[in-house]
Amino acid sequence: MPFPSLKGIKMSNLKSKIEECFRCLFLAESDEKQWKDDPNLKDTPDRIARMWREFFPSTRSFPALNCFPNDFDYDEIIMLDNIPFTSVCSHHFQNFSGKAWFLYLPDKTVIGASKVKRLIDYYCKEPQLQERLSMQIMNKFVEEVEPQGAMLVMRAVHMCMACRGVETGFGAGMTTSVSNGVFRQLEVRTEALNLIRISQEMKI
Repeated sequence: MPFPSLKGIKMSNLKSKIEECFRCLFLAESDEKQWKDDPNLKDTPDRIARMWREFFPSTRSFPALNCFPNDFDYDEIIMLDNIPFTSVCSHHFQNFSGKAWFLYLPDKTVIGASKVKRLIDYYCKEPQLQERLSMQIMNKFVEEVEPQGAMLVMRAVHMCMACRGVETGFGAGMTTSVSNGVFRQLEVRTEALNLIRISQEMKI
């Protein structure tokens, strides 16, 4: 069955539809008396609707990736590490959360330190696959910044595996790696992985 069109639906009406769907889903698995008598469940449909609107905002602007001239000719790896992220799996609409390590070798420009986190957050605010998420972030960064190369490593725990199905718990996760330019060279890639290892070992 194709997704119903949401074109022309106001956000207030969409919120009501989400509430209605959740009530139907819950009542299919319980009796109406339990729903009405439990104060903890009374406003749950409203909370669920607001949560999904937070996960997938109706309007979002692409973040400004402020770049600055590399006037000082910096020619070593820059790493932004332990970046937290959360998104929602396209397959089961369960959260997956983890950390990212982003490294790049600048050419003519460098980017503001906070902008990589903003770029990651932008692509997290939609139903995602971790593999696609990693590629979207990398492709946009390379397009905007034009570095000599870049590398992104993301590790996340997926609730669709941790809490259902195979029930792996929180110890098992998924790691994706995307590289571009000089980071596909063995020497540069090895240095990058060593920097990530040092970052993971540091206790700050």
